[in-house]
Amino acid sequence: MEYGQTIYNLRKKRGLSQERVAEELNVTRQSVSLWETDQASPSIDNLILLSKLFNVSIDDIVKNNIKSDIPSTDRITVTYKETRKTLFISGYYMQKIALWFYPLTYLIIFNVWKLSEMISDTEDNRFSIIASIGFLAILVIAITTLLMVERNKYKKTLLEQREFEYTFDGDKITLDICGKAHTEKVVIEYESIKKVMESKEYLILVLKNMLYYIPKTETYFEVYQWFKEKNVKFSKWDMKPSSISILKMVSVILPLLSIISVVLTAVFVTNSSDIFLWVVLTAVPISTVLLGFYSRRLIGKIYSVFSIGIGVLCFLIEFLAFIVIFLLS
Repeated sequence: MEYGQTIYNLRKKRGLSQERVAEELNVTRQSVSLWETDQASPSIDNLILLSKLFNVSIDDIVKNNIKSDIPSTDRITVTYKETRKTLFISGYYMQKIALWFYPLTYLIIFNVWKLSEMISDTEDNRFSIIASIGFLAILVIAITTLLMVERNKYKKTLLEQREFEYTFDGDKITLDICGKAHTEKVVIEYESIKKVMESKEYLILVLKNMLYYIPKTETYFEVYQWFKEKNVKFSKWDMKPSSISILKMVSVILPLLSIISVVLTAVFVTNSSDIFLWVVLTAVPISTVLLGFYSRRLIGKIYSVFSIGIGVLCFLIEFLAFIVIFLLS
């Protein structure tokens, strides 16, 4: 049954916080929040305790007889300070690294392969070997520099100690970001929100190319009702915040493995007897494409483009290898 609005109205009338209600009933604050948003229902024992706490009958709670006498507001404000967790969830540092990481890594793999061939060659290729090693060193330095630059940007942003203030007003959300040295204003239209991922402690606004983190506070019920009125899609996220970071990392690593699988196909799949090896290697870009569609459904296209694009490209290359080696030979 849905009587979360009644529990919320009673709590507000008594001037109690969710933490205080949770203490009185010996439950967690998250449980109270779930009751108020009709995502869970209190047990019979908890209904009895709620009726005693608010000095009303159980029927008043169950039948939604308690109306709100709190004046409605046309504006809601949520404020929080950035932490390592919120920065990494909402940031897109790995996406920028991937723009250079893929091609540079591919060149490293190709260069190491050619270097191994030159070393095994009986002819004297000292100059070519030295040049190849030098080129390899430049690539490694380039990747290391790229990682250091993005790491420094991450640390610099964290040192800003930015404060985020979300204002829900009318048909838009205004986000004011205030740091020690920089301020920024972002306007988010409700139509641009693909969905809202909800966990026990936070909400994540999923846009096409950005993730915005909103912690659950005392105003969560108002925020929830606001999104509900705007018909914004909600989806549950029962995992920890680190799961999003893991998904981001896999979305970067798996396309790289697809590129490696193409190189391995070119080196080891040479005749029709290698059909099993080809099937194994082809499974990597297929998995990459599937991950891309999964991440697109979950956190938008910010990390899915790499997986889908590179996965499809690598699969087409390996499919072409199948035609040449297994069908035309």
